[in-house]
Amino acid sequence: MLSLSTGIWVAVGCDVLAFPVFCGIVAGGLPVVRPIFRGDAQRWRVRVFLCLIAAAAIFAALATVLGLRTSGQSLAAVGMTAPGWISWMIVGIFGAFFLLGAAGINPSPDLPAPSEPRLVLLPHTRSERLFMLLVIAPVAAVSEELVYRGLFLTLLTELIGFWPSNLIQAAIFGFHHGGFHQGWQSMTSRVVIGFALGLLVWWHGNLIPAMVIHFLMNASTAARPLKPGKNAA
Repeated sequence: MLSLSTGIWVAVGCDVLAFPVFCGIVAGGLPVVRPIFRGDAQRWRVRVFLCLIAAAAIFAALATVLGLRTSGQSLAAVGMTAPGWISWMIVGIFGAFFLLGAAGINPSPDLPAPSEPRLVLLPHTRSERLFMLLVIAPVAAVSEELVYRGLFLTLLTELIGFWPSNLIQAAIFGFHHGGFHQGWQSMTSRVVIGFALGLLVWWHGNLIPAMVIHFLMNASTAARPLKPGKNAA
């Protein structure tokens, strides 16, 4: 049972600013952000941009943890309990697999960077792939699951029940990945993913499996080779 304390509501406010507002509205395509995706220094700006995304995720996770602590609650209140040794072994195996896969792929830096923002954000070099695998993938998996399927879903479920709560958190999750600028098809697919992860947490009663699946989906981006045809400027 999640106690609805002041700390929890402050955490929700911080998380809303960090994810739906920053990622969905600011990072999603405001005119001031668009120069990031073009120009001679494009790759450098994109790397800074990805660091800001990772910082927003860490900020949201810390806000959630501090909100729970200040209200005298633990992470178990939002469904995050210590996994057994089998879970850790599975995570280690898959992590090593994707690390080797990403390190073994070295796409040509001579390929022109794509002009479409969603393709620009994909890793183009080995260092970017490793950064995606070792930083973006785990940070996003832990932080987003802790916020959406942890804090948001738990809090809303206690207020209005599971099914509407799962739909709401999935919709916010879908919006956070680029706002309305990402297109309805892309946003709908992410809403479906968020909804499915919510079902997994509800069925399992634990955030860890959702975090692992989320990590694997993010990690697959690092191991996915870019096709030359998709890299036309």
